[in-house]
Amino acid sequence: MLEHELHCDVTFVVGSGEEKQQISAHKYILMTRSEVFEAMLVGFLREHSNMIEIPDVDPASFRKLLEYMYYDRTRLDEQDAYGLLYVARKYLVTDLVRRCLQRLKTKMSVENVCIILGYADDDGTIKLCLDYIFRYPLEVLESDGFKELSPEYIKLIISDNRLGVREENIFDAVILWSAQQCQRQGIDILPENQWKVLGDILKLIRYGRMDRAYLLNVCKKFLPQDLYVEIVENIASHIEDNINHGSESLNLPRPFGNFQRCAFAYDMWSGSSTKRIF
Repeated sequence: MLEHELHCDVTFVVGSGEEKQQISAHKYILMTRSEVFEAMLVGFLREHSNMIEIPDVDPASFRKLLEYMYYDRTRLDEQDAYGLLYVARKYLVTDLVRRCLQRLKTKMSVENVCIILGYADDDGTIKLCLDYIFRYPLEVLESDGFKELSPEYIKLIISDNRLGVREENIFDAVILWSAQQCQRQGIDILPENQWKVLGDILKLIRYGRMDRAYLLNVCKKFLPQDLYVEIVENIASHIEDNINHGSESLNLPRPFGNFQRCAFAYDMWSGSSTKRIF
């Protein structure tokens, strides 16, 4: 019935550009398998035409979605799972979302772990993804998938002591993430727009662990002036306190300092070249 498009009563124009295809289906079957399709076809989101455009989905993934909705089966390899996961989540076909996630989890990698995390809806999958991220932190921060994470997951990851990378790498990663978010929202990639996108994320960076040259040459140029001044004043204040009390480490409060992350750093702030354990 689906393959030969017999007695179809709705047609979707799927994809964009040269890849655009017309795919026909049956309203009744779609409505019984998806609340989104039900709203789109007869509910409050109802289209006033039997020709419905879906530009953000590729035709192959949409056909696989229909195959699953009609027959409760579809061929699923790792490459197919990415596109199918998106369209299954878009139309709230939750059992297919779970199947796609299960398939991707068997081939978890630096490139797909953030994608899996973004779609995960159970504690077990979330923990599995976070454990993987903390095992390969720098590679994940530099991946394209990291730029697709929600602000909530960005906060969760960069605030965790298990993220064993330099603060400079974390700062670079969240700045690139904010640029991607600006693009997605259709706003100019300017520092003031990135500040709004980042919000409290900027306050989770542990600036007291950074090399002084990086803070002066990179952070100072990007951060809001009031936050930069606050950072420098806190670092200076706690260096003075530690010197007065004979402390061997920078005991800085969040977001400025003394938390387990890197094994050591140069104490650039006190003018010493001695390596110190933080």
